[in-house]
Amino acid sequence: VYKRQIYANSGGITRAHSILVDSSISFDAANAANVAVETNRGLYLRNVYVENAVNIVSTDDGDTLAGNQSGWRHVRDYAPSPPGKNRLTNVFYEIPTYIDGVQQTADYADLGGDNELPPSDLISNHLYFESGFPSWETEGAVNIKLPPYNAKGDFVTDDTEAIQRAIDDGVEVVYFPKGAYGVTETIQMAPDTKLVGVARHLAMIVAKDDAGGDFSQGGNPQPVIESADNSAGGAMLANLGIYNPQNVPGSYNLNWRTGRNSVIRNVNNIHEISIGSSGSTSNHPMMIFSGNGGGKVYGQHEMDLITGQDPGYRIVRIEGTREPLTFYQFNLVGDGTNSYVEAEFDDVENVTTFSFKDEGIQQMYSINNSRRFNIYGTGGFSTCENYAACVEVNDSSDFRIVGSLKRGGNENPPVSAMIKEVTSAGATIVTNINDPVERPILYSRGPLW
Repeated sequence: VYKRQIYANSGGITRAHSILVDSSISFDAANAANVAVETNRGLYLRNVYVENAVNIVSTDDGDTLAGNQSGWRHVRDYAPSPPGKNRLTNVFYEIPTYIDGVQQTADYADLGGDNELPPSDLISNHLYFESGFPSWETEGAVNIKLPPYNAKGDFVTDDTEAIQRAIDDGVEVVYFPKGAYGVTETIQMAPDTKLVGVARHLAMIVAKDDAGGDFSQGGNPQPVIESADNSAGGAMLANLGIYNPQNVPGSYNLNWRTGRNSVIRNVNNIHEISIGSSGSTSNHPMMIFSGNGGGKVYGQHEMDLITGQDPGYRIVRIEGTREPLTFYQFNLVGDGTNSYVEAEFDDVENVTTFSFKDEGIQQMYSINNSRRFNIYGTGGFSTCENYAACVEVNDSSDFRIVGSLKRGGNENPPVSAMIKEVTSAGATIVTNINDPVERPILYSRGPLW
């Protein structure tokens, strides 16, 4: 809840868009000077409530969105008409809005009724727990290094049996102190298992190759951790690292299958070369959401540092899910020299990502046969140079792609478009790659959901 005016993108961040979702801005009293948001760059509002404002938005080129001076006004969906061109090195950029494949020439606004009050769960819907985040202090929590489980966390010892036995004994919160916990078989979580470490860089679960173990077959990779395929479970991973060395090609990091009440928070997924070893490249995803996979994912950090990955490789693949799934900070870091898709959606519904950041030449998103998804914010140092567009959408509906940006200063001119869509009817829309280059503030198809 903001009690004062917001100056969006008015400082040194010249390439940024501003995005407000599920927010409220309140002035204590009516005043002719009350303007909620002033901006000179791209702006998008969704489900934003503003109280006692003369104008909700004022832009440098004279656009305004009127407020309610004596009460609340609800903004369901809003993007102003494109501001003037932004120059970066030798390239001009424009920030258009596309609705159902058509570029808009005027402000786009979908407003609710006056004096609609913000709902009580406006913010709490985005929180990971209403109270008491699980930790080593939680009643019933078990330290995996202590009796009766006695895991070593020295990387040399196979700690699979100790970890799995704690889960099978019904321990809900399994605590991992500092250590590298080697495992040779997939850790199978129960629907409400919570694996909690001391910190994601200090408590690591590491795949180890062992004859006869789950990870000994390179042609059939198995996950280091797999959650239960359960729509109602409250499983959680927090403050852990999952390490998948290149010389263990029969493993990948995670298969998440637990539903809307589950949480992944502050987890490092790493796939890289082990010191002093070598291995093969992969065309298997590093992390999969499947089955009933859903929930809230916070501070997701995926690092793939293998040079020369196969084009079919994915850092994250979401396949066939229907449970609500939301990522808050979606940070996918590739090697920088590989051509593959970082995030792939295939036949999914109800997926939202906030603040996507990547590096390298990889494609950001490939989205196929999917519905009801939102992408809020893309950026980083990606060029997507071997692809037609950084974000490709095929045969999909009811979506919003908001605040799309990619590396600009080093591309003169850019080598790929920002967005390419092939509709279910076979029409193709590609955002402009020629001067002026387009970085849409909003690209949408279908109704709000």
